[in-house]
Amino acid sequence: MKRSPWSAIAVLLGVVFGNSPIGYSQPTILIAPELKPFPPEPVPPYDPTLHKPPKLSPEDLKAMEKPFFGIPEQFKPQECLSSCEEDFCLLCTKPVKQLEAGWCWNATSQIVLDYHGVPDEQCRIADRVYPSQSPCCMSDGRPHTGNDCGLTSGGFPQYVFATYGFDYSPPNNPTTDAPRLQLLYWNSARNQILAARPYIAWMGSAAGTDHTLVVHGFTTESGGVRKLKVIDPQSNPPEDWWQPWHSQLHLGNANNTHRGDIADIEPKP
Repeated sequence: MKRSPWSAIAVLLGVVFGNSPIGYSQPTILIAPELKPFPPEPVPPYDPTLHKPPKLSPEDLKAMEKPFFGIPEQFKPQECLSSCEEDFCLLCTKPVKQLEAGWCWNATSQIVLDYHGVPDEQCRIADRVYPSQSPCCMSDGRPHTGNDCGLTSGGFPQYVFATYGFDYSPPNNPTTDAPRLQLLYWNSARNQILAARPYIAWMGSAAGTDHTLVVHGFTTESGGVRKLKVIDPQSNPPEDWWQPWHSQLHLGNANNTHRGDIADIEPKP
């Protein structure tokens, strides 16, 4: 469905004034003070002998791109290819929509749990993470706004993985510590996908709010252009697109800062 020029203007004004209908949903947090900014990642020279054509055509890849806060006029979710090569890998994750603003932590965790064979509903996830505030949803399945359950106080994916007995990094005690963040360079991000571990990227906007995305694929196109496949659970339907990778901004751009990543996510042995 095509969006009218007025709707595009409304989205732009929403971004500028922090009230975008698809803006970030997570209250902002400070990065732990012991973490210092990483130096820029050196970009290796492009070696055409190492490049293998990806499973998708350039036209397909272009169709799956979009900038943050932008919705393509015609968007079709891509079928999972479950394919990995040296310069292309896409994991079979299932995008889901977060049920409420503030539950991006819940939806991104749900996507990763489901990938590892532990499917659960967002209402039950919230009940298990916040048992003292249960029930977190009403009888009709909508989040119970009278019980916070991480809607405004700031839930974190780490709380979910700790509750469900998963390993993840960086480790922290979710009952006492603010979640610590790490920032994956390209090779580390690529290795997460090759190890069949979709991970969660933590993004911050210029408006001062935070949001989480699921990273589940990578590609290196002709000419050495790098991209990661990300799922945003906030839109309806949830968006799944190829985000260009920047050697210094990583997944970020002029309006969004890549704050860190929650990685090495998998069930404990």
